[in-house]
Amino acid sequence: MKRLFRILILLSIFILAGCSLIKSDQSENAAQDPLAGTAWVLVKLNGELPAEGTVLTLSFTDGNLGGSAGCNSFGGAYQVSGSQLTTGEIASTLMACMDSGVMTQESLYLSLLGAAQTFTLTDSELRISSLDGGELVFIRQE
Repeated sequence: MKRLFRILILLSIFILAGCSLIKSDQSENAAQDPLAGTAWVLVKLNGELPAEGTVLTLSFTDGNLGGSAGCNSFGGAYQVSGSQLTTGEIASTLMACMDSGVMTQESLYLSLLGAAQTFTLTDSELRISSLDGGELVFIRQE
């Protein structure tokens, strides 16, 4: 009986230690990638408001980004290093929207996202900048 009790105590210690390591790894990943697990809505595209009636979104999960570009959905890989943001090739669905202004906006949005170089992050705002001076400004999605 004492031996079984000791085994259970040791097993409990190992389980608790494992949980602590998992939590530590998650905290370390969050510190390395503060964008992971966040979702955003675009409020400025190169200083301009998005076209009326469109909602452009961006979310970050497990090294992948995705969202809505106003007409089409998109996705791709990303990496963060400090304040540097690098995106992989961004793929999107191929629906054509009737309003050419929406398609032009979508093209610019995906182009700027694909050219991302740096980001700044606060509790409620994300700014993504490209080398050529383009900027995307987002607010946290509720």
